[in-house]
Amino acid sequence: YALYFEERRPFFQEGSDIFATLFNSFYTRTVNDPSFASKVTGRLPKARFGLLSAVDDNSPYLIPMGQFSLPTLNTGRSVVNVFRGVYSLSASSQVGMMLTDRRFRHDGAGSIMSGDYVVQLSRSWAIDGQYLLSYTREMDAPTLVGPYGALKFDHDKHTAGLDGETYWGTAFIQRLLRSGNHLNILVNYNQISPSYRTHTGYDPINNHRTGEAYTSYTIRPQKSVFETITPSTYILRRWSFDGSRLNAWNQFNLETNLRAAQTYVGLT
Repeated sequence: YALYFEERRPFFQEGSDIFATLFNSFYTRTVNDPSFASKVTGRLPKARFGLLSAVDDNSPYLIPMGQFSLPTLNTGRSVVNVFRGVYSLSASSQVGMMLTDRRFRHDGAGSIMSGDYVVQLSRSWAIDGQYLLSYTREMDAPTLVGPYGALKFDHDKHTAGLDGETYWGTAFIQRLLRSGNHLNILVNYNQISPSYRTHTGYDPINNHRTGEAYTSYTIRPQKSVFETITPSTYILRRWSFDGSRLNAWNQFNLETNLRAAQTYVGLT
């Protein structure tokens, strides 16, 4: 599937934290070759916001097909608009929203509407999540996809060919987190529907329901050669929307730090 590259362009790096969400709903590298770009960010006593607009002369077009994506297309010029707002409920809790929109030269368009939140339940425990709705109106340019155009998705309702179809998609992620000096826990459930597609973000796969859990416990022995001993476990299960199992992982790690020369030893 499509590769992820770190953003290194100063214009997009500056103030990029305002656009960060659990899903990578705005991946600045999708603004590939801007001939024009503007950005406004601001902060109020309890709120932050960011607005970015750009004209991209060589727009990438990503088509996820379940557990793989088709080769990224160049669809020429497009106009990109992204708005993000965050409201602080307390020092560690917030709610946010994001709207993204891309209008292609070939009359196609893609939009994302997203809401997210973080709630600090206690000193150690927190929950967060993000909920998304996507709308895609394909351009009418079937030759761009070539031989892949006949592939179908979403229970064969749609084809991969850019033939003017329209469809909605959904995605969400919900997490429970615990952080502390010793015990750390992450429980995560997320899913992306077969018809979910983002034209401003990075979601190269879809059509999955995924549950995962991570737990680690750090021991700090006194008067020992070990500075820390940290056993951890990681479990993942992933299914498609038709109920077929796609992945199953069970992993155990043991990490130690030795006091001598800060040596690190890991075992998986």
